Amino acid sequence: MESLLKGAGVTLLRGRAVITAPENVRVTGESGGDYEARRILIATGSVPVRPPIPGLELAMTSDELLEGTDHLYRSIVIIGGGVIGVEFATFYSDLGCSVTLLEGMDRLLPNMDRELGQNRALPSTTPPRRPPAAPWGRRCCAPSAAGPSGMDCLPRD
Repeated sequence: MESLLKGAGVTLLRGRAVITAPENVRVTGESGGDYEARRILIATGSVPVRPPIPGLELAMTSDELLEGTDHLYRSIVIIGGGVIGVEFATFYSDLGCSVTLLEGMDRLLPNMDRELGQNRALPSTTPPRRPPAAPWGRRCCAPSAAGPSGMDCLPRD
């Protein structure tokens, strides 16, 4: 990502930033100083959160999962059907894990074009060794060539 920004002529500054006046920003930290620019982008990044669910302190965040482990999980439950959750679900499904993907909205990828999250529970170019499952509103779906749009779904409650 940094090389793409550099190639586009973007100066990357690290630290905390405050816009002090039009076209002026003060950065504290690694890239500390006062800067002047016609266009200012402050990219805040993101931090995984743990919703207030009893027992969730025993779960791993995406950051902790990326740190790795010495074994492959037989099954995994992923909370959140956004881009990161779907990426993790696809990755672990392709490794042969049984995946359950939980999403509170009525579809996966709720912040993207409706068609992306509506037509597929877990995008995959090759069928996984074990079919992953994902809640689809109040349905549980898994990729299959037999179902509509490549999905087999349990009926709604």
